[in-house]
Amino acid sequence: MTFDFAYFLIAMMFLATHIFTVHFFLKKINKIQSKLSSLNNDVSLLRLTSPTSTSSKKFDPKMMEGDLDLVFNGKSASVRAIFYPRRIS
Repeated sequence: MTFDFAYFLIAMMFLATHIFTVHFFLKKINKIQSKLSSLNNDVSLLRLTSPTSTSSKKFDPKMMEGDLDLVFNGKSASVRAIFYPRRIS
C-alpha cells in the first residue's frame, strides 16, 4: 500500500514539473510575441513617416576601402583593404 502511495507522489511530482515547465515557456513565448509585435508596429510607423528620397540615383561605388585589426593572444595584425567592385552580369 505504501508503494502505491509513493508511486502516486512521484507521478504527481513528475506531472507538476511538466505543467510548470510548459506554463513557464508559454509565458516567455507570449512575452516575446508581444515585444515582436510592438517592434513590428514601430517599424511600420517608421516606414510610413520616413521621407522618400527624391533622387533616383543608385549606389554605384567605384572603390571601397577599410581597415581590419585582428588580435589573438596578445598579438595583433592590421590590414588595409581596397576593393573595386564589378558588376556581374
